[in-house]
Amino acid sequence: MIDPKNVAAYANRGEAYRVQGEDDRAITEFNAAIKLDGKYASAYDDRGIALTDKGEYDRAIGDFDTALKLDPKMGGAYIHRAIAYESKGAHDRALADFDEAIKLDPKNPVTYVNRGDIYLDKKDLDRAIADYNQAIMVNGMYAEAFNNRGSAYARKGDFDRAVADFDNAIKLNPRLGSAYANRGTALLKSNQFARAVADFNDALARDSKDALSLYNRGVAKQKMGNQVGGDLDVINARSIDPQVGR
Repeated sequence: MIDPKNVAAYANRGEAYRVQGEDDRAITEFNAAIKLDGKYASAYDDRGIALTDKGEYDRAIGDFDTALKLDPKMGGAYIHRAIAYESKGAHDRALADFDEAIKLDPKNPVTYVNRGDIYLDKKDLDRAIADYNQAIMVNGMYAEAFNNRGSAYARKGDFDRAVADFDNAIKLNPRLGSAYANRGTALLKSNQFARAVADFNDALARDSKDALSLYNRGVAKQKMGNQVGGDLDVINARSIDPQVGR
């Protein structure tokens, strides 16, 4: 039985619900915490995360705004608001919030990767690489940073560096399916078709509905002279996503 006057108890139970994916129940608990203490910044931040999970980005941003008014040094709220802005496509606002979060905590590699991802989406590849470099300097075991930097190198056409980064990502996290898919794509573009097929096999073993990997495996098979197998992969890929490869 929860103490009806214990603000932290409501907030903690809300966080437990949120982690379990029960966002509506989480929001109810955060509402209760805020009703008891309207200046409890963490409850607004946590409720904003749950609202972001539900796709209610404007309401979430409102909660993060309130959290930051109450506690301007809450770096997590800048990160969470940036994610909500990014989800809305407001990339410049997201970048500004990631900048503030980095000022408050320059040793958080996740923030550099998140900011790098926005630069990657904006095709500002050098800035993206600089952020991934910084993340790796802070944490050299961060597989996602290597994976995402590899994607940036691949977009620059530097497939050797890209493959090296994907190699590192896979060594650090062999379960990271996107690293196999990304390395396969770099190898495909480097005309290393047999190695590409092997990577797409690994990616598909981790996600059998990965239409792009299935399509690219088909292309690699076709390049190797296996027209029937390649065509079948392309057909199956387009049964999952009719627009893949178009």
